[in-house]
Amino acid sequence: MAAFFVAPILFVTIELSPTTWAVVAALFGATASDKICRALYPPATVLLLALALVATSSAWSIDVSKTLAAARDTAGYSIAGLLLANGLLNLSERDCRRILKAFSAGCIPALIILVGIELFIAWKSRGIPVAQFHAITLHKITFYGAFFAILMLSLKTRLSIFIATVYAVSTLAFGRTTGINIAILLITIMVLVPEGYWQKLSSTGLVIYAAAALAAPVIALPLFRHLDEAGILAFYPGTFAARLEIWEMVSRHVWDAPVLGHGANTIRNATWMIVNPKFYVDKDLPSAHNIAIDLWFELGLIGVLAFLGILLALLRTIKHLRGPTYFVASAYFMTAIIELSVDHRIWLSWVLGTIIMAASVCILHHRSLVGEATS
Repeated sequence: MAAFFVAPILFVTIELSPTTWAVVAALFGATASDKICRALYPPATVLLLALALVATSSAWSIDVSKTLAAARDTAGYSIAGLLLANGLLNLSERDCRRILKAFSAGCIPALIILVGIELFIAWKSRGIPVAQFHAITLHKITFYGAFFAILMLSLKTRLSIFIATVYAVSTLAFGRTTGINIAILLITIMVLVPEGYWQKLSSTGLVIYAAAALAAPVIALPLFRHLDEAGILAFYPGTFAARLEIWEMVSRHVWDAPVLGHGANTIRNATWMIVNPKFYVDKDLPSAHNIAIDLWFELGLIGVLAFLGILLALLRTIKHLRGPTYFVASAYFMTAIIELSVDHRIWLSWVLGTIIMAASVCILHHRSLVGEATS
């Protein structure tokens, strides 16, 4: 309970806390039960196949050390996530409710702290380059905050809804992250739309996303050229134009290895792809700022198909949920996909730690409601 209570607060105050929390949570899972839950066999199989693909890509990787690091992290966080999930699934429903209440209580001060950080950076950075005020850190904690706010909305109390609303308004105004802004708007629609439409909207959204992911390297080049030649990008010379330009530059090299890619994690600092940029001003290349294009470059068509297969499996699992748990799981799913489609990399340790946290909250939420229904 203590670990889950402090997790949200640590996530928005200490840089490496998601990584540390994942390790601590895994240790809890390892000692919570000596029984293996059969429900974990399918996700364990999927994770093992994903690990095999990542590790095998070192055979043709253009940077073997980075690919092996990705394989190491994939293995480590997969084990951590499975251990934590197994521990939670073997707890009683009563204990799950207690842990979820502890996590929910921790979300309240965490969101208050996050809003304070957003307001402080907005005030201090007036007329000064954002980079001097740890904008990257702000992007990270805003990402965490979206997960905390979603849980607050599911509680449906006046206080929880008020805090989630304050976070949404502050982040839309000062968060400086396009992905979370889009997620906030879509989650607002979810709140307003009757539950019966949620599954239809999510299924339609996944079909559209899959089509876009498969076509990404094909449409990135002509799309950027058309918008640039039309002068449209001149009106948005910031992140919008820079994102399109980096997608175009990376997509050029996808066709060097379209089936198997260049090896997992190899896009990091592959600055040789940046040639005569017009809008992209960063000196390094953390990623393509789009998980689909990242995977096209690193693991080729095989990697993109595997990624879409995982998304489909997750969506099918979420469809079996009902009520608040369905809202939490589907909103988490949507938020992670949107943010990873415009920023960050899947191989980052804090991203993997955040995914473990989100999955554990979904398990706790589901088992808590099951316990209430049977009590």
